Amino acid sequence: MIRAVVFDLDGTLANTAELKNGRREPYDVLKLSPPGASTVELRFGDGREWLPGYLASNGYRVGIVTNSPPAYASTLLDLLLVDFERLLAGSKIYESKAKKLVALSDDWGIATDAILYVGDLPEDQVAAKMSGCGFLRSSKINLLKYPCFTTWLIF
Repeated sequence: MIRAVVFDLDGTLANTAELKNGRREPYDVLKLSPPGASTVELRFGDGREWLPGYLASNGYRVGIVTNSPPAYASTLLDLLLVDFERLLAGSKIYESKAKKLVALSDDWGIATDAILYVGDLPEDQVAAKMSGCGFLRSSKINLLKYPCFTTWLIF
């Protein structure tokens, strides 16, 4: 049974394709959406940035696991008004997404097979598999809008 949902950030919750230079600094995201301006450039347009808050309000633990630097990730999440419980960003303490997922499992006291990781890249799926978590491609993220989503998932 799924008890926690953890999201990747870039390409999953945030449409950061405009950051083509690969830089991940607060300045880069603020350049796309200055304070007080619209965040439409950073959104996919399907409301996915509200899913973490929706899931938390329905009793799921919610986290963000990304390799992006912490300052960039927290700035982006704040601009998008994403609700979440834990953010594990960067790669200095945990050098892989798989280790971050295991760390969340340990911190929350939840078995990894009760965690669903949502990501957009093949490396996200590999991280989920290596950590023992379930995986959902971000292209199917809207399945999470339905309360019975766990019955539709195939791991």
